[in-house]
Amino acid sequence: MELSSRWQFHRVTNGARLDEFSDWKSVPSDWLLEHDPWWNAGLLDSGDSELLLVSKHGVPFAGVFVHNTRLELQLGEIALGSVSTRRFVLTGGLPHGAAHISELSDVLIELEKRLGPQGVIFLQGVHADEPLRSSLHLPELRRRYYVLVHGPSYRRCRIRLESNYETYLATLGRATRKDLRKTLRTFRERVGAEGSLQIVNTPSDLEAILPELEGLSAKTYQSRLGLGFRRDGVIARRLLLGVKAGIGRVYILRANGDAISFQIGYCYRNTFYATQTGYDPACADLQPGIVVLALMLQSLFRTDPHLRYVDFMYGDSVYKSRLSNTFHDESQFYLIPRTARGAFLWLTFQALDFASRATGKLLEKAKIKQTAAKLLRRFASR
Repeated sequence: MELSSRWQFHRVTNGARLDEFSDWKSVPSDWLLEHDPWWNAGLLDSGDSELLLVSKHGVPFAGVFVHNTRLELQLGEIALGSVSTRRFVLTGGLPHGAAHISELSDVLIELEKRLGPQGVIFLQGVHADEPLRSSLHLPELRRRYYVLVHGPSYRRCRIRLESNYETYLATLGRATRKDLRKTLRTFRERVGAEGSLQIVNTPSDLEAILPELEGLSAKTYQSRLGLGFRRDGVIARRLLLGVKAGIGRVYILRANGDAISFQIGYCYRNTFYATQTGYDPACADLQPGIVVLALMLQSLFRTDPHLRYVDFMYGDSVYKSRLSNTFHDESQFYLIPRTARGAFLWLTFQALDFASRATGKLLEKAKIKQTAAKLLRRFASR
C-alpha cells in the first residue's frame, strides 16, 4: 500500500484476491457497476494489466483499471497509425458526495506519479454536471496535464422501469409504442410457437451455450469491429464471473431452435446493465435485436421487481434512444502529462481533430458527406 496525505492506493494484479483488502468488502451503495473493483478485476489477465484500488482516508473511493494499449491516430475514419500507451481508466458518475472538486483534482495529480513514461489517464462516462468534470478546469490540474476531449459527447440512455411493462410503454413516444408492438406481433406471426426467449444464469447453462453464443457473435457487426464474444476473451471471463456471483445473465432469442440474437447483462443492485448485444444479420427483417430487448424487459418486470433501471452503457444509438425514457449527457477525456512526449501527442491529436472537422465541413457543404464517409470506411477496412 502506498500512502499520500489523503489518498491510499492498493495495487492488485492477476491472481490477487480482493477480499484480502478489508476496506473493500463493503463498497458504497450508490456506486455504478463500473466502479466496483470486482467488475474491474474481471479485466485482469496474465499480462501487464492491474487494478489500483483508491481509498480516501481508508474509505473505498474507486477502482482504476490499468492496461497497455495503443492510441489510434485517425484522420476522420482513416487510421494513420497508433501510439503505445499505458492507460489508467477511471469511470465517471461518481457519487456527488464522494469527493469535492479540489479532492478529485488531488487524486488525479497523485495518479501522475504512477503513470510512468507512457502513461495517460482515460476518464470515461463523465457526467456533464458532476464534480469530476468540473475538476478538469482547475489550474493546478491544467499545469500538469493536457486535457483532451475524446470523441463527441453523447447521451447515456437508460430505461426507468415503471410498475409493469404496459406502464413503461406509456412513457415512450406514440410512434415508438406502435412500432414496438408491431415488431413483436410480426415476430410472433412469422415465427409462432417456434420463437422463444432463453434465459441463461447458471454456470452449467452458460457452459452449454458458449459455442452457440460464440458462433452467433461471429456473425454480428460488433465482431467485425473486434468486439465480438469469444470463449477465451474478456467478455466471456467477466460473464462467467458474473454468473457465478449470481448477477450475470444472457438472454437468447430463438427461432426454430436457432439462436438469432442475444443480450448480455448484469443485475447490479437496482440496475440491469446491458453490456453486449448482437443478432444474426440473416434474420434482420425480424428485427431480432429489438425483439430480444422487449422480451427481456417483460421478463425483468415479472422476475426482478427490485430493479429500477436498465442502463445501455456508453454511447448513443437509435434503438437506445427510442427505448429509453431517461437520459443524461456524458463525455470522455484523456489527461496527457505535460512532458515532451505528451506535447507531441497533444499537438498531433489537435491537428488531426482540426483537419477532420475541416474536411467534414467541406464535404457537408458539397453535400457528399455521407457518400464520402462510406467510401472512407470501405477504404479504411481494407
